[in-house]
Amino acid sequence: MFVKLFFGDVLAEAGGADDTRTPGPAAEPTAPEGEGTNGTGLDDCAPEAPSPYPVPDMSDVQLVEVLRALADPIRLDIVRRIADGAAHPKTSDVWAFDVQKSTLSHHFKTLREAGLTRTIVNGRQHDIQLRRSELDERFPGLIESLLKG
Repeated sequence: MFVKLFFGDVLAEAGGADDTRTPGPAAEPTAPEGEGTNGTGLDDCAPEAPSPYPVPDMSDVQLVEVLRALADPIRLDIVRRIADGAAHPKTSDVWAFDVQKSTLSHHFKTLREAGLTRTIVNGRQHDIQLRRSELDERFPGLIESLLKG
């Protein structure tokens, strides 16, 4: 038996000389590694991946949903702690609440889905950030009243 293997332009032969098969057509050349069809390293046709943590558009955020999310004492405390508008790590040991990690994750999700916060992903670290300027524009005085109360 005779086997022909192709490695780019190199032909490697193994086996006996009785095999009369010929190799198939060579593969079409492709763009060099790291170059897409537009030369920028990105494929022109590749759609942008959706965010794993979508937030509602601020025009769709309803005051009733915001207040419902803030009705829980832990979520209200989270909003008070992140009221500076900076990104804060979501790791459970930072928050020092006496709840399970899954419960804290549920609270973060509820705040995000109500439109109060956004999740920022930096590699393996996930941060939570209050949408302070957007909330102040949509519901003037809301966050200030929460901080005073």
